Amino acid sequence: MGIEHLKDKGYVEMTIMAPERSREISGLVTKGGGTYLEAMNIGGSSSYAGSKDLYNECQSCFKAIVNKSELLGDDKSVGTGCMAYLNMKILRGIFLTGVTEGFAMADKCNIPLEHFSRFFEITGLSNNYLKGKIKMILNGNFETQEPLHRLQKDLALGLEISNNYRQPMPLASNVNEILKHARRLGYDNQDACCIYNRTRY
Repeated sequence: MGIEHLKDKGYVEMTIMAPERSREISGLVTKGGGTYLEAMNIGGSSSYAGSKDLYNECQSCFKAIVNKSELLGDDKSVGTGCMAYLNMKILRGIFLTGVTEGFAMADKCNIPLEHFSRFFEITGLSNNYLKGKIKMILNGNFETQEPLHRLQKDLALGLEISNNYRQPMPLASNVNEILKHARRLGYDNQDACCIYNRTRY
């Protein structure tokens, strides 16, 4: 389909990609007379960047998909939504790795994990995302909600972009290696919290 068919059309991009690629697509859409919005969903929330008018027009659709959303910038800020998503995935990887190591250490210290889990929940460190992962660890059920390979690929893409900004990310780099090692052990299609098994054994 040529760009002439984009005139007066709205284009919402929900695919995870590098910010540069999102800006390229935005350029083509606007050149064809359309409007562009990137919409990155993570954990029931979304970050958006692009046309504010298109963002407002699509509110009813977005509310059916996510609980909360944040418009991070206008047409001049395209790419911000992608980068915010990747930064959040980096944070997820760091938090998840820290929790799995902490629970593995508790197990080594003969602290019953059920008790340790309840203690964790009453601290300020707990949140719904981590509580869900801990429940999977306690049950030994790593049925896929967040595939390991997808988290690692998103984290690797975020690290690649950080190199462009010369931003050191030593924690994220270490987490990436942990996830890659878990993938080599054959955990590719299990939930990301299966790295607990790698850490424990």
